[in-house]
Amino acid sequence: MNWITGVKYNGGSTIAEVEVRVDDGSVMGTPTRASRQQVVAAIDHGSSYTTAFQQAGKWVRGEDVRVVTVGYQRFLRTDRNAVSADNLGSLPQVP
Repeated sequence: MNWITGVKYNGGSTIAEVEVRVDDGSVMGTPTRASRQQVVAAIDHGSSYTTAFQQAGKWVRGEDVRVVTVGYQRFLRTDRNAVSADNLGSLPQVP
């Protein structure tokens, strides 16, 4: 499972990159970075992503991430709303 645990925005509501961790079933992996386009392509090719956040020192599963197409643009969203913006909830912003 691929967990998105942080987000960096270009400005406004467009994601530049996300912080991704791989869960092997017992341990949350070391964070790496992936561009918005890399995540969109990975989802297109069958990978799944879910948001995750820390609560009381433990990782908690958030929502499934999907690609939503509005016009000719594609966005990463945790909802199915056809809005011209990325939306991964209230994940922390990373530098």
